[in-house]
Amino acid sequence: MRQLIHHGVYVPEYKPIGLSVKYNGRRIELDAEAEQMALAFVKKFNTAYVKDNVFVNNFLEDFCRKVGIDKVNNLNEIDWSEIEDYVVKEKKLKENMSVEERRRLAEERKRVREKLKERYGCAIVDGKKIELQNWIVEPAGIFMSKGRNPLRGRWKKAVDRSEITLNLSEVPEDLDKGWKSIVWKSDCMWIACWRNPLNGKMKYVWFSPKSDIRQERERKKWDKAIELEKKIKEVEAHVNRNLRSREILRRKVATVVYLIKETGIRVGDERIAGETGTIGCTTLKAENVMVKGERVVLDFIGKDFVHWHREINLPKKVLKNIIEFIGKAKDRPIFDGIDSGKVSKFLQEVIPHVSAKTFRTMIAGQTFKKAFKETKKEFGKNEFENIVRFKYINLAVAKRLNHKRKIPDKFEERLEKKELKVKDRELKIEKILKEIEKASEKRRKVLERRLEKVRLEYRRALLELKLYRDTAEWNLNTSLSSYIDPRLVVEYARKYKVHIERIYSKSLREKFSWAIK
Repeated sequence: MRQLIHHGVYVPEYKPIGLSVKYNGRRIELDAEAEQMALAFVKKFNTAYVKDNVFVNNFLEDFCRKVGIDKVNNLNEIDWSEIEDYVVKEKKLKENMSVEERRRLAEERKRVREKLKERYGCAIVDGKKIELQNWIVEPAGIFMSKGRNPLRGRWKKAVDRSEITLNLSEVPEDLDKGWKSIVWKSDCMWIACWRNPLNGKMKYVWFSPKSDIRQERERKKWDKAIELEKKIKEVEAHVNRNLRSREILRRKVATVVYLIKETGIRVGDERIAGETGTIGCTTLKAENVMVKGERVVLDFIGKDFVHWHREINLPKKVLKNIIEFIGKAKDRPIFDGIDSGKVSKFLQEVIPHVSAKTFRTMIAGQTFKKAFKETKKEFGKNEFENIVRFKYINLAVAKRLNHKRKIPDKFEERLEKKELKVKDRELKIEKILKEIEKASEKRRKVLERRLEKVRLEYRRALLELKLYRDTAEWNLNTSLSSYIDPRLVVEYARKYKVHIERIYSKSLREKFSWAIK
């Protein structure tokens, strides 16, 4: 980039209400942040989160510290009634609003957002106006966690301008004051950055996924995965040569690449905040690897604190290396000295510009194609069944890449409703069949048409039930939005006459407009 001009990011301000809590009979007036904390916590009272001791204890520790009282061990030791009354009152107000009031408020929110977007939601890049992504700084809130992160329930403080660095080629005269710093990095695609107040990781604001600059980068990501797949034999030969190298680091990196290719495991350079576990191959320790004859069991806590477990058969040379590295590791990672940069550099000896991450993208494409073939005879030809089939293909990719999620709170309740729907259709079929036995020829034809319709309803209800049960603990959206080549998705939709809106959300249709076109 030669030019990058923008107005930074929008930092929302919380408007305090003036609420309080009681502790030991004493009223505690809450400042703006403490009030935010109390409101966020009370809104979780009717959810599974308050049954999670780690979540509750972490929050109470932060809240008690904030309001200056001794740490309590039970949420009921604090009287939250004023906060609860406010939450209930606000909920009722919204429920009792007329359609006109709802429409008026929605229009007002839209007007305010559009005005903010006009100032903060775009940048000028080399003379061209480009939309930005996540240009509103995330407000303070409780850390919810996707997995069993020990930090769940902790309070994530708000970020203000004094913590934010902007990337600008020139500073607009009307730029807001008070930023941490302003730099110019012409080779970087970020607009602004700051440290996550909870775990210290960097957070970036990027160009919108529908911008030309991002879409070109996305397309290249999948093109590189296709190139890797085409040259995989060369990569395998390169790996095999180096599995027997005299240099231990060459043997280590070759073994890492072998494991990544065979298992889809992440490269994994960093430790998880608050834990001693690992998130990928290069951070595996001896306790995460168990050798059982010619089989190896990999077991560890991965990204987002999701459990990762695989058992695989390994060639003797790979097994020999792993046993050697475990023996030398002591309390260090067994692939000590190897990181994602060294893995990428090793791969680039065969294919320029490829990275370690490209393997997971390639594996997603391979899994998609394999599942496409395997599901061909399982489903009918109407649009609904082709959508269900696609979701099972998507599920195969999610499983391969270990994209797990927490089972939804009302899973059992919704499952029961779907089971009842199936049972209802079964009873209807039985009833119609009995009627057909006794019906006249004219009446029988009417009943047979009805039977055909109910059987279709039964088939649909059965597929919905099975799909809901099978996908409960798997996050399909991660692989759909970041790993599956959108050209494969578009090709599937066109071949089986599925409207792309039934597969991609509006945001994903914008992100992948280059493939849809």
